[in-house]
Amino acid sequence: MLGHLINNSIEAMPKQAGTIWVGTSTDSRGWVVVDLRDSGQGMEGETMVRAVEPFFSSKPGHLGVGLSIANGIWRRHRGTLSLRSQPGEGTAVRLCVEPYHP
Repeated sequence: MLGHLINNSIEAMPKQAGTIWVGTSTDSRGWVVVDLRDSGQGMEGETMVRAVEPFFSSKPGHLGVGLSIANGIWRRHRGTLSLRSQPGEGTAVRLCVEPYHP
């Protein structure tokens, strides 16, 4: 799943040059948080609305399944996936999940 997200970040970079940052933390509920940010081209509002929709892609020749698969995997683990993006300013993906307690 992280591979899909990182590939999306790489593809969003002009000439595949830029910065990808991955960090982890816990939030106020004690949930595990994984943040992934890139310095790519970012997304327009209309693209953001449909970004996790299966088979939607703004990239010619792409199937549009990366974010959809990542979102589905994360939801199966009872987690949340949120996106923030601005054109020209990159995209941030935040994954939150309750820690596993056997």
